Amino acid sequence: MLQDNVFDLLYWEGAVGKSEICRQQYRGAWGLVDNGYHRWTSTQAPAKVNALISEQRLSDWIESFRKDVECVFGILKGWFRILKTDIHLEGSVPADRIWLTCCALHNWLLEVDGLDTEWEGEYGNDDPDECRRYAPMAIRHLTNPQLSTFGSRDHKTASIENLCVAQNAGDDNIDDDDDLVTDIRTDENGAIFINTLSYADFRERLITHFDILHRNNKIRWPTRRRNTTS
Repeated sequence: MLQDNVFDLLYWEGAVGKSEICRQQYRGAWGLVDNGYHRWTSTQAPAKVNALISEQRLSDWIESFRKDVECVFGILKGWFRILKTDIHLEGSVPADRIWLTCCALHNWLLEVDGLDTEWEGEYGNDDPDECRRYAPMAIRHLTNPQLSTFGSRDHKTASIENLCVAQNAGDDNIDDDDDLVTDIRTDENGAIFINTLSYADFRERLITHFDILHRNNKIRWPTRRRNTTS
């Protein structure tokens, strides 16, 4: 499924200090999930044990973004009864129309209640203490002073020890076959089919891609699209 979808991931090419940013095409699709799903390439979950800050950062982003998506479904289910039960219509087109209609009605209700405007005055001022209390978990992790040593030799040694403990305990299903099997196949244009990569292999490629974007300040959290008039 979704083999017609093509996307790019960034990676480093060359020696350390002289690396260039390159692109590799992939064919297929992947999504963010919670722990407990199959460890397939297409279902990427937050990792419980991370040795590098780039790995921790991606895990935090996955966890935070997935929770935001779940909140969207929860809010709409609270508004509209039709989303609380099975959709008694056949096909994906009617289901998509129901979903888009619910989103449109939700945005309209926000406008009616006056909740679609930006906060102004004292509500728009930054309060450092309040920011620390209510900042998203991923941001709190990144600004945590304890992360100043993240990735150091001592931290890496401790992470390896934790990884050994996790392997012995069976956490993250580290020994699953799906983690180890990589049999890369490409199409006629050189795009790699992601279902031929192992879970761990594709995970490393995602970490590298998002780390490059983060280093270049190109990571942006999704925001609500506002209506524009021409």
